[in-house]
Amino acid sequence: MSGSMELNAALWSFLPFNCVDRVLSYLPVPDLCRYCLVCKGWNRLISTREFGALCAQNAAERDPSFIVIRYRRVHDSPQRSSVRSPEPSGESPAGCCFLDLNTRRWHTVEDDDIKYRHELHHFYTGMDGGLVCQYSLKKRREGLAIVVYNPIGKTLKELPTAPCHSSSTEFPELHMIVDSSSQSFKIFLINHNFNNVEFLACPGISQEDRSKLLNDPLVRVYDSITNKWKSLTNPYSCVARGILDVCCVMFRGYLYFLLGCTFTAGTYPLWRYNLSEDVWENVPMNMPGRCIIPQLIVSDNRLYVVAWWLERVMFQLNGMSRRCRFEVSEIKISDMVQKTLFCMANEEVMEAFDIKNERVQCDLCPIIASGFGRNSILFIAKSSRKLMVYDLERRSWSQLPQIPLGRITDEDYFEAGKPMNLMLPNASW
Repeated sequence: MSGSMELNAALWSFLPFNCVDRVLSYLPVPDLCRYCLVCKGWNRLISTREFGALCAQNAAERDPSFIVIRYRRVHDSPQRSSVRSPEPSGESPAGCCFLDLNTRRWHTVEDDDIKYRHELHHFYTGMDGGLVCQYSLKKRREGLAIVVYNPIGKTLKELPTAPCHSSSTEFPELHMIVDSSSQSFKIFLINHNFNNVEFLACPGISQEDRSKLLNDPLVRVYDSITNKWKSLTNPYSCVARGILDVCCVMFRGYLYFLLGCTFTAGTYPLWRYNLSEDVWENVPMNMPGRCIIPQLIVSDNRLYVVAWWLERVMFQLNGMSRRCRFEVSEIKISDMVQKTLFCMANEEVMEAFDIKNERVQCDLCPIIASGFGRNSILFIAKSSRKLMVYDLERRSWSQLPQIPLGRITDEDYFEAGKPMNLMLPNASW
């Protein structure tokens, strides 16, 4: 064995340097971080921006090899949970967990800089292509401050402050798209509280405020190439309706939006936005029924919607309760139809994901969904930290190693989870 290793080492030393960087660029980022210690030549190579860009381009051509979970450790009282944070009062440690899909092992990277812990708003998180974006709280009065960082290299970039939406005091939804070929990214701020009905109905509102409210954009976008924010044109019907919630995903060159509106009870309009032409199109199909927490996802170049659907509302002496079902459907844009793939009752979901009654709402369980590999969907249960993969062709389930964060009562223990490749610290972004 030792002779074989010596021979391999000798072969490596005779390889042209441009061949070495091509071979190394196909390796996973954690391996490359370790290989920086092999020799000075490899360390210099792996530390260049050109090599980081080459690795990102190669990674974009293959399936994601990691599942990234952005988390924070929540302080719980002894009455609420047996899991206690060792950190002093007032601090909320955060970081990222990485599941290597090749070795099936979890790795944890803590945020060791104090600015991560105190300045980031943990409710809204966007991630793609090895980068993570979150709101910063230090400039809230000046506008919406957002930071983008690489959790591997712990390098952080503050974006120009985005204007606040005039019709909402809430943070807009964050959606991030990384283009590995151009080493650029876009961040979309989606005003999910785009609800102007109450304001416009108020007799005391001035004409100036009314005009400002009607022109409040549904979406603002940041482009890293120009380093500027711009407001997108509004879909014409949105200025006459209130948006309750929204989800979006990039699919075949369009950004698709599923909008929940106050004046479209029982339906969810589907819109898509053409980034190159700045044009909105209404897709002539509505999601039937009452949809709760919808998620648009893409798997193997097919579009799906994952959501809880309200079946009925029951009024009892101790209050109101709902009966919901968990459903996955494919949206076939070419035929303008929605095809249900499978549905599960809440009790079935709780059993499949090992969810306990006392830790969730009685009518639905928080589940994060995303496209996964070839024709599969990844489901992550927030309360039990259990990961399940559904094969859409075989109609079968498989389980991945559980997130190593422990089980506690707070559903917001982690903010986001997504399969994606990682990015070297030296990659230019």
